[in-house]
Amino acid sequence: MSSLTDLNILRALHSVKDKLTSGEATSFRRMLEDLERGTVVRLSKKQRIWVEQKYHQLNLGQLYRDTPPPKAKKIKVPPVVFPWEANPSPMKPPGRS
Repeated sequence: MSSLTDLNILRALHSVKDKLTSGEATSFRRMLEDLERGTVVRLSKKQRIWVEQKYHQLNLGQLYRDTPPPKAKKIKVPPVVFPWEANPSPMKPPGRS
């Protein structure tokens, strides 16, 4: 149906738990905790269908699609100057004057 992972859908539903019934919020929270802990690898087929239906019913896909991604910040790193590079005169091999 969609390429969203179980974790992404459950996290989106958890972020809008005020729009869910208390039973749904508790069930989705437990599913999310089990997935994050690693006790469950993926949702069962019935759970996945229920979670996806609620996700699309609340129109959460549109909510995240309309939000532009944050702009990447470029961090300027000063170049590393080693001690031998800081010397203005060229270095000579040892033993020569």
